[in-house]
Amino acid sequence: MLRRWIEPYNIKLNNMKIRDRRDWANLVLSQLESVCDVKNDHFTFLAGMKYREILVSHMTLVDIPLEGFPIGKQLQNLIELIK
Repeated sequence: MLRRWIEPYNIKLNNMKIRDRRDWANLVLSQLESVCDVKNDHFTFLAGMKYREILVSHMTLVDIPLEGFPIGKQLQNLIELIK
């Protein structure tokens, strides 16, 4: 199984307008499509709703293991998983 990590970026989507989030998501999708098959590859999201909401609608195989948890609980679970 091939695993690829997306490099960190310094963009906060929480206060962006939906139009700007769509533009960002389209950029991310085009970058992903250059290295993988968005419809057939498996993706795991460890990100909040605004970071994934547009992306997942273009993907078939998606896991969101921390979905529904508030950010504090997400961070706590991630710390535990890393240990």
